[in-house]
Amino acid sequence: MSDFEEFSNSSYESIASSVDEEYLKILEERVILKNENYLEHTVPQYNDGEFIQHFRVCR
Repeated sequence: MSDFEEFSNSSYESIASSVDEEYLKILEERVILKNENYLEHTVPQYNDGEFIQHFRVCR
């Protein structure tokens, strides 16, 4: 393997490792938004037609 190929491979591995670390940090810091009590509070307010339209199932 030539010096250029060795340099290219080591540079690529370094960049890939850096990108992987940054991606993992983003995933760890990501906040998952939730609609709290959606099922308990919101869904019962739907009439039968709205329920079927939104969820494509019967109650």
